[in-house]
Amino acid sequence: MRLSNRLGQQPLFLRMMLPYFLFMLLALTLGWLFYNKTYHVVKEEVVRNNMQILDQVKNTLDSRFSEINTISLQLLNDPGVNSFQRVSDPFSSTNAYKVLRTQKSLYSYNASNNFVLDYFLIFKNSNLALSSNSSYELPYFYDHVLTYNEIDYKNWRDDLLSKYRNREIMPTGPARYEDKTYDMITYVQSLGYPGRIQGALIVLVDGNELNSLLSGIDISDGGWASIVDDKGNVVASLSGDGSEPALGGSVALSGLSGTIEASDKTGGRMVTYTTSSYNKWSYVVAQPPHIVLGKVISIKKADILDRGGVPRARHRAGLSVREAKRPSARAHYVYASGESSGSGRAEEAEGHVRLHPAVAVLAAR
Repeated sequence: MRLSNRLGQQPLFLRMMLPYFLFMLLALTLGWLFYNKTYHVVKEEVVRNNMQILDQVKNTLDSRFSEINTISLQLLNDPGVNSFQRVSDPFSSTNAYKVLRTQKSLYSYNASNNFVLDYFLIFKNSNLALSSNSSYELPYFYDHVLTYNEIDYKNWRDDLLSKYRNREIMPTGPARYEDKTYDMITYVQSLGYPGRIQGALIVLVDGNELNSLLSGIDISDGGWASIVDDKGNVVASLSGDGSEPALGGSVALSGLSGTIEASDKTGGRMVTYTTSSYNKWSYVVAQPPHIVLGKVISIKKADILDRGGVPRARHRAGLSVREAKRPSARAHYVYASGESSGSGRAEEAEGHVRLHPAVAVLAAR
C-alpha cells in the first residue's frame, strides 16, 4: 500500500521539480556565457591598457635616444674632436689651447633631454675626460666625478677602451655621479675605428627616469616590467617583489608586439610586449593572471555568492514537496476527552480537533 502511494506521488514530485531544474539549467548557461564574454572583454581591456603604456614608453625613448644618436654622430664628425684624438700631452704649451677649443665646441651639442645627466668625451691618448663645462684627468674623473659601484678605475678604463662599441648600452647598475647615487644607464659610442680605438663618448642616463615611465603598470604580487635592448641586456626594470625580471630562454617574442598566455615557461605570468622598429628594444610586462583578470574573478565570486541561494531554494523546494506529500497532522490526533460521545468519534468545531491535554503536549513536540 505504501509503495503504491509513493509511486502515485512521483508525478507530483517531478511536476514540481522540473521547472526548478530547467530554471537552474538556464541560469547556469547564461552565467557561463556572461562570464566567458566578460573574461575576454576584461582581458582585452587590460592588454590594451598595458600596450598603450608600453607604446608610450617606447615612443618616448625612441625620441630621446634618437636625439642622443644624433649628437653622437655629430661629435664623431666634429673636426676638433677628431683632431684632439691624436693629442698625447694635453698640458703642453702647444696643446693647452686645443683642450679649450675642443671643450668649447661641445657647447653646440648640449641636449635638451631630461633623461641625460651629462655626457663626456673620453680620450685614450691624452687620458682626459671632457664635457662642455669641465675637463679632468681620467683617474681624478673616475674617483671624484663618476664611479661605478664595485668596479675599480683600471677595470673600468680597460673595459671602456678595449672594445669598439657602436651605440651600445652598458649594463645598468648603481653609480655615484657628483656625490649622488643613481641607477645609471651608460650609452657608449667609441671614437676611432674597430682595431684602432681612440676614446669614447659616454652619455649618462638616469635610470630612475626610465623606471618612472613604467610606473603606470600594475606589477603587484610578483609582476614585473622591463626594457631590454637588442642584445638582451636589461636597460631598466621594475618588479613588485624586488626580484630580477626575466623570461625563460625558451620564450620567444614573435612579431613586433603581442601577448603570451601564462604558463610554466613564463613563470605563471601573462606577458604583454612590444618591440621598437627603431632600435629593436623590447618593452615587456609580465603579470600574474589574477592581476590581469581581477575584475573577472570579482564578478565570478559575486556570481557564486548569488548562486549560494540555489541550495537553500532547493532545500525549501524539497520541504514543500515533502509537506505536500505528508498527510495532515490532524489525521493522527485522537480525540480522547471526558466529554466525548459514546460513539468515540472525534468532534470538530470550526475545523479544529479538540485534543486531550496529554495528546496536545505530544503533538506540540
